[in-house]
Amino acid sequence: MENKKLWYGVPGIKMIYHGDWADPELKYKGKLFNYYGIKNSLWEFYKEDLEEKLFELINEENIDDGFERWITNNHETVYEYLK
Repeated sequence: MENKKLWYGVPGIKMIYHGDWADPELKYKGKLFNYYGIKNSLWEFYKEDLEEKLFELINEENIDDGFERWITNNHETVYEYLK
């Protein structure tokens, strides 16, 4: 059974979880994308943004939390990447 929810709360982007046997997918405007391919690419944008703004991060946990906030606050970057 297919489980869908919004990806990091971004309107219009659904995450489809297929269970442990397959990678999740993102669905946007009728197109499917590999979850990890998109997340890894956007992670690079996020790291560049961090470097440009000279954020100071205490540990890896803060980096992950920051990525979720970054995605939530940068919908347009995500939409543009998925075009």
